[in-house]
Amino acid sequence: MRLAALIAVSMLAGCAAGPQAPAAPAAAPVAAATPATPAPASTEKATTPPPGGITPELYAQAKQQGYQAKVYKGETLFCRNEAPIGSRLAKDVCVRPSELENVIRQAQDVRDQMNRGQTCGKAACGGT
Repeated sequence: MRLAALIAVSMLAGCAAGPQAPAAPAAAPVAAATPATPAPASTEKATTPPPGGITPELYAQAKQQGYQAKVYKGETLFCRNEAPIGSRLAKDVCVRPSELENVIRQAQDVRDQMNRGQTCGKAACGGT
């Protein structure tokens, strides 16, 4: 009961004061303290080399295939989460930057073979 009375009194006191005059505008901050045109963020990203000392093109391909750069015991590795054949439990599979180009090339070769319908060699498929 006391809380309701306290709220009602404070509301009435606020209404009785009436509208207040707007406060005087604050002084504008000095524009000279901030740079006129900030440097674009894309310039900073373009000058940052990819981790592991690889080319930006290879880094873009690795990102497209799901690889992420991770540092493990001071060494940069490229890892992605894969579920081995016959398992539902995914685990990280990591490669060194020197192996990354070969792994990406092999994955592209497998995709190309599957697109052509050639999943096995001639002898393995019963051919001559």
